[in-house]
Amino acid sequence: MNDDQAPKEAKTLNWLSSEKTETADKPIDIGVSAIQDGYLLHGVNIIFTLDNQSMVFKENNDRKIIKGTGVLGKVSVEIISTDSTPCQGNVYACLEDDTQIEASPLQVEFTAAPQSVAVLNLDLEKNNAWINSPDENKVVATVYDRLGNGIKNQEITFYADSGATVVPSSGMTDKEGKITASIQSSSAGEVMLMAQAGAIEKAIAMCFTYNPYQLKIIKFPAVLYSFSSGIIAGYLYKNGVGEPNVTIGVSMGSYLSLSDQDKNMTTDKNGYFSFRVSSSYTRGYSPHNHVHPMNESASVYISCIDGRVYSQRWIELTPGLY
Repeated sequence: MNDDQAPKEAKTLNWLSSEKTETADKPIDIGVSAIQDGYLLHGVNIIFTLDNQSMVFKENNDRKIIKGTGVLGKVSVEIISTDSTPCQGNVYACLEDDTQIEASPLQVEFTAAPQSVAVLNLDLEKNNAWINSPDENKVVATVYDRLGNGIKNQEITFYADSGATVVPSSGMTDKEGKITASIQSSSAGEVMLMAQAGAIEKAIAMCFTYNPYQLKIIKFPAVLYSFSSGIIAGYLYKNGVGEPNVTIGVSMGSYLSLSDQDKNMTTDKNGYFSFRVSSSYTRGYSPHNHVHPMNESASVYISCIDGRVYSQRWIELTPGLY
């Protein structure tokens, strides 16, 4: 029997690697070699198939692909997770002209990919804050991954131009991928806020304006004795003109009280308001025990326009004799 008449060994397909694992945001590269009689087979078509609908071949975006071996008898393909989510499955390979010749199933797995910032959004929640005041503009920054999911515990840094201040200058996002920055300025005009998350930067413009209001207190008791009362009065001006029909809020420290009729006061047509405050402070001295009276200070906080305009004063409380 000559060499031409000798029986040929069966063709075999062999994987070039064992089972493969990769994060779901990256492709898995696999390959097979076709061998017969110890020789690598060139130009042999191999059918690759996948058994998991969440996986496809990158080249044709399908779960089946046919590719021919190269000069070294090898061929490789890339597999991707269709929605970049974790999944597991098997890859099958067989000869196109003899499907009985096949490689054993190869297991591949996509694991959860670490979240990385794909999108950074800045939303101006509050604008046109007043300068030189506690008033502030607010910006909500949100980071998303490539699937549109908010990223928790992502650090975002902030910077504002024109001398404006930002709080916080950096911070971590919440479970929805959000963090709020508060911006204050001592100069009127436009301010740009820059935010950076990972390699992504974004900017948003906002405005700061002058405070058109002035809360002017014209009457205020410096001292109140036990069970005495005093009048507090003032004007609210807007651009120098008395502002009518504005609710005035009052909060006070210990031992001070406000009459019921003054708890819901508004400015009159000239911007004027007044209310009476009473003291219940009674810590005095006893002439028999030679204990001297003890004075104490209590605050009166007057505010309006959603708390953006305010004035705080202090009254000295002095006990009467008893």
